[in-house]
This record gives sequence, C-alpha cells and structure tokens, in this order.
Amino acid sequence: MLIFLSDNRRFAIDTASVEGVMVSDNIFFLPLTRPPVRGIITHRTELFVVADIKGLFSEKGHTTAPFTIVILGKDDRRFALCLGDVSPRFVDKGDCTFLPVHDERYISARMRYRGILFDVIEPEAVYKKILESFR
Repeated sequence: MLIFLSDNRRFAIDTASVEGVMVSDNIFFLPLTRPPVRGIITHRTELFVVADIKGLFSEKGHTTAPFTIVILGKDDRRFALCLGDVSPRFVDKGDCTFLPVHDERYISARMRYRGILFDVIEPEAVYKKILESFR
C-alpha cells in the first residue's frame, strides 16, 4: 500500500494500481476542464491527465509544487494523481487491516496500519470523475 498525508487526512492507494511515482515542478494547464482535473504531464514519453487530490476532497485550494505524482492504471484506464508536496511511503499490505466504508465518494475502504486509520482511494471512481470533467 502507498500511504500519505494530505491536509491532515490520511490516504492509502493499493499498489496493484500504482505504475510509478514521480516528482515534478510543473503540471501543464489543460483548458476546458473542471476540478479535479489539474492538467497534464508527460511520464516516460506518455501524456497523462492529472487529477488533484485536493480537487477530489475539497472545494478549497489546490496542491502546490513540488508535486508528488502517482501514475495509476488498470487495463487501458490510466491517469495521474497529484498529491502535492508530500512524501508517500510504501507499507506491506499484510500489516494492514481493512474495514468497510459506505457511501463515500472515491474511498473503497478504511485501512488500519499501526493503529492509524487511512482512507483507501478507489482509482476507478477517480477515473470516472476525470471523464466527467471533460463533459
């Protein structure tokens, strides 16, 4: 699991969806989109639409540089998630306990790691929100 802190909220992402993690000083503006879409980046010669973590969970503000960006994908559904100026870390999924969550957008479960609760982000739900922002 990839864990990180954003605006005093703890998040996790299943590493099965993580294709890479990078740091960038720039995200290029993409016109005619709505939050959570922040822009686009290139990673290994490919273009990725970037969703901003703050745009998913808050109406206020956006992340600031330097940007930690997680490349996420499953099959042909690939995008980037901007975490902002954070330092994520990887933890063993076997050390985590998962709890169900009901009716919360973009969150598939709660995870307990060393006694601390994390919200587990559901990449498929984020991907669907990105598609909606282009309509």
